[in-house]
Amino acid sequence: MNVFLWTVAGLLALVFGAAGAMKLGRTRQQLAGSGLGWTADAGDSTVLLIGAAGVAGALGLILPALLDTAEVPVAAAHGAWPSS
Repeated sequence: MNVFLWTVAGLLALVFGAAGAMKLGRTRQQLAGSGLGWTADAGDSTVLLIGAAGVAGALGLILPALLDTAEVPVAAAHGAWPSS
């Protein structure tokens, strides 16, 4: 079960990191042209903030395992089910 949870956390980190990096590395016009139409209505700082939040989320999923500070997927799975 632990391997499964870390695999899911790793895949989520990959998706969050890639989406965040895309928002940090491209202009609003490029993002709007590639299908993210909401970026045309948002400000530059908003798009950058959302991108930074995505990258931070990816780091938050991976760093605890690398630094051996917490068992994040196990704790998250434990919190998902009510105690009996």
